[in-house]
Amino acid sequence: MVRMIRNLGGASVRDALKRAWYFIFSIKVMANVNWEGKPKKESQQKQGFKDSIITAAVFAGIKTAARKPDKFEMENETRKTMRSMPEKYRKNCDAEKEDEMDTGNRPVNGPQPGVP
Repeated sequence: MVRMIRNLGGASVRDALKRAWYFIFSIKVMANVNWEGKPKKESQQKQGFKDSIITAAVFAGIKTAARKPDKFEMENETRKTMRSMPEKYRKNCDAEKEDEMDTGNRPVNGPQPGVP
């Protein structure tokens, strides 16, 4: 996994971390995790990933000969990336609902009713 993360590249530490997290997790998963695993106000319990094996692999993959970020910098950038995920997930869900309503649960390019 570390090798795959290194191959993703990135112009900066922040860019490399974003690429890695988006490669590993879906937006839905990222919306349900946070650093400590503590629930936010009026929300469900979150899963923490501070001490997870995946986090260790991502951090190891980000460190290269050219980039040598410290642990604090990587933690800080990871928190920034994950902070906006619940809102992005809600927007994606709303957009999917709108698409379903617009198409009437029919495929967009599929046959139209009454048309042979």
